[in-house]
Amino acid sequence: MNRHEFLAQLKNKLNSLPAEEIANALAYYDEYFNEAGPENEQGVIAELGSPSEVASKIIGEFAIRNINAKGTTKSGLSAIWIIVLGLFASPIALPLAIAAAALVFALVAVVFSVLVAVAATAGALILSGIALLVASILLLFSDFATAIFFMGVALLSGACGLILFIPIGYLSKTAITGIARGMAKILRKGK
Repeated sequence: MNRHEFLAQLKNKLNSLPAEEIANALAYYDEYFNEAGPENEQGVIAELGSPSEVASKIIGEFAIRNINAKGTTKSGLSAIWIIVLGLFASPIALPLAIAAAALVFALVAVVFSVLVAVAATAGALILSGIALLVASILLLFSDFATAIFFMGVALLSGACGLILFIPIGYLSKTAITGIARGMAKILRKGK
């Protein structure tokens, strides 16, 4: 990218600003390139960053200047009205916020409780399968048919327990990731 491409892209990115602001910004960066000289053109581009980054900075500074310039009594009265409305809404909003937080907490607790219950069930199936297998081995010499039946039940119980452990890991990972993303989204909205 050279100087002219950089300035053309910058102009394109600044199209939401007034024409005077765009002209001032382009003149400033053109002068910046002139002072650095043609031999330092690539160094200046590397120092400034991409045209998108520069445009974001310029637009942000313009927005801040614009807000500061509009600091009239009308905006002061608007701020007072917002404060008054916030005070009147707090008896309703605060309990609703607490209820929403309790609901989220309850949902998280239910998800983890279900995961723990399924994991406990899988563990119990595996342990009962092992116990039945030991019992069937002991019965093998006294009652062959009953021993074979208990071996089948033991293998079935153990297999069901092992099969339950597979989705537990996936569901645990998915639940934790989903909860973390949801909390991050809520926290980002709060800012």
